[in-house]
Amino acid sequence: MTWTRRTMMLAAGAAAILPCPAGAQPPSFNGKRRPWTIVEPPTPAPAAIFTNEKNGILNFRRYRGRVLLVNFWATWCPACLHELPDLDRLQARLVPEGMNVMPINLDTDSRLARPYYERLGIRHLPLYLDPHGNTATAFGLREGLPWNFLIDRESMIQGYLMGAANWTDPDGIRLLRHYLG
Repeated sequence: MTWTRRTMMLAAGAAAILPCPAGAQPPSFNGKRRPWTIVEPPTPAPAAIFTNEKNGILNFRRYRGRVLLVNFWATWCPACLHELPDLDRLQARLVPEGMNVMPINLDTDSRLARPYYERLGIRHLPLYLDPHGNTATAFGLREGLPWNFLIDRESMIQGYLMGAANWTDPDGIRLLRHYLG
């Protein structure tokens, strides 16, 4: 696969997508509509805060040392309906390897999220909330959901995928294990 030069703007600054040195390139992975995009150089994860269901205030520094797949979603998003159960299975599978899936709900009415989880049979995913969109803004989200960002053990954004993906697909697992290794 050949990589083309592209530019992505994050709130933390600009980053260009460049070829990785031979042997260091992560495996390719495609979402349902778009490919995995490498952020080069990696960008620090925003210091934004979000909450859990009990209104506990959190940020990404709390998870330093773990690989994070941060997923932004909302109950009005049809693609999120299909992606969340897959992320639930991924969470159960990769937590022992040092990874956390962090779904951050962007609904302005946070009370909608828990019933949505229950309807989808979500059992392994924690529920994080960002009803004012502060975390989403800090990541530089544009239109559309879901968005997925991978943060490495050093709290650096390594890549992103806009749109839904089958993360438990063998290519998705290979990509995530690349960053876990």
